[in-house]
Amino acid sequence: MVSEETKTERKQKRNRSEQNFCTELQKWMRSCLECSCAWEAKIVVGELKYNLRLIPYHQFTSLRRASKGSFCYKISDAECYTQKPCDGVFITKGKGIFFFKWIRRNNKRFYGITVECLENFMSNGNFKLSEDNAIEMAIYVVN
Repeated sequence: MVSEETKTERKQKRNRSEQNFCTELQKWMRSCLECSCAWEAKIVVGELKYNLRLIPYHQFTSLRRASKGSFCYKISDAECYTQKPCDGVFITKGKGIFFFKWIRRNNKRFYGITVECLENFMSNGNFKLSEDNAIEMAIYVVN
C-alpha cells in the first residue's frame, strides 16, 4: 500500500513538472507563436499513453470557443496571488491547442494539437494518446 505521504510527494512533483512545462511553453509562445490561442498544458509522467478521458469537458469547450467563435474569460480578483496582468482575455479567430509533453530524462520535445484534431481522434473511439499519435496530429512539434 502506498503511503499518503508518497501520494502527496508524487502530486507535488507532478505539479512542479506541469508548472515548469507551462513556463517553457510561455517562453516558446512569446518567441515563436504567430497567432492568438487558448491553450492547455498536459504532461505525461511515467505512462506511455495519456488517458484523454482525464481532460475535463469544460477545457474542450473553452478551447473550441477560441477556435470556432470567440472566447472571453474574466481573470478572478480573488484567486490572484500576484499582480494581475489584466481583468480578462478575449480571443476570436484564434486557435484552441492542447500541448502535451512526455516527462522523461533529457526530453525537451512537446506537441501542440488542435482541439478539433483531438476531438476527431476521440470520436473514432481513441481515448489513449501515444507519443506517436501526438507526432502524427501535431501542428507544432517543438524540440
